[in-house]
Formats: sequence, structure tokens, C-alpha cells
Amino acid sequence: MKGTMGVEVSRTEGPDKVSGAARYAADRSAPGLVYGVFAPSRIARGRIEKIHSHNAEASSGILRVVTHQTMPKLKRIDSPPGGQSVIPLQDDRIWYEGQPIALVIGETLEQAQYAASLIGAEYTSEPAIVDFQKVLERAREGTSFGPPDTHVGNAAQGLEYGDVSVEATYFTAYCHHSAM
Repeated sequence: MKGTMGVEVSRTEGPDKVSGAARYAADRSAPGLVYGVFAPSRIARGRIEKIHSHNAEASSGILRVVTHQTMPKLKRIDSPPGGQSVIPLQDDRIWYEGQPIALVIGETLEQAQYAASLIGAEYTSEPAIVDFQKVLERAREGTSFGPPDTHVGNAAQGLEYGDVSVEATYFTAYCHHSAM
């Protein structure tokens, strides 16, 4: 049903959603269901020297802990559309802060979350790449979509003759909301 701005649209699922009665996939249970939780890297860039997973493995309800040492090797994705080329748990490299270093599989979500918090690691840290402009050209080289067409007009001229000019630095949030 196509809506128009300012015009009320009847939504049949609306009453269930606003009353809390709506059921989502995560609200349903299945026999034999297990839960996986990633343990994140504590550095932004470098190598894993050693993973300490024994406390997580010994934790109640934990079925398995998978690391780069035990994960089957997957085929590399050279240039995924709308994705990342770093496949988790394939080697000891850390490319970004929060990158998964282990997958904890548990009987309940809470058990898996707790055990994931017990994963520790020793790292060799490298300087993080935080300047987007310095790696912009290298990032463009790896795309399968060809060089981007970024020429739109004369920005300098537009700024010179514009009625208003705003100069500011913007930052994006570390985490973002993702609607269900």
C-alpha cells in the first residue's frame, strides 16, 4: 500500500507492534537451537599471538569455541557487493576494532554471551589506519565497480559565490541503530 505524506495509512500489524503482542523470528524457539556470539578484538590493527579460550570452553552450557585456528578455511570474496572482503576467523590478522576473534556456541544466548566475554587474547599491535584520505585511492583500486565518477561541478566556485557557507567536521556514531 503506497502512502502519501501526511495521510493516515492503516497498518494491520500496527496494533500488535505497539501493544507488544507482535512476534518476531527471535521470539520463536526451535528444538535443538543453539546460539553463537562473537568475541571481539580489543585492538584496531595487528596480529593475534595467542587466544585464551579455556575459561570460555569450560563455562556452563558451552558447546564449542571456534577461532582462526579451528575454523574451516572459506573461499575469499575478492570484491563483495555491499560487503566486506575480510572474512572473520580465517587468519591471525586484525584489520579493525571489534573484529571477531572467536565464535562461542552455547545452549542459551546468555551462556554464549557470558563465555564470549571470557575470551582473551595476546596481540602484536600495529598503528591503526584512521585517516580516510590517506587510504582512499587504495580503497578505490579494490572495487569491481570501476572508478567512481566524483566530478559533479566546480565546488570551489560554488563555495565562493554561495549565499551561505558552513564549515564543520562531522563524526559518525560507533554503533548505529538497525531497524528490524
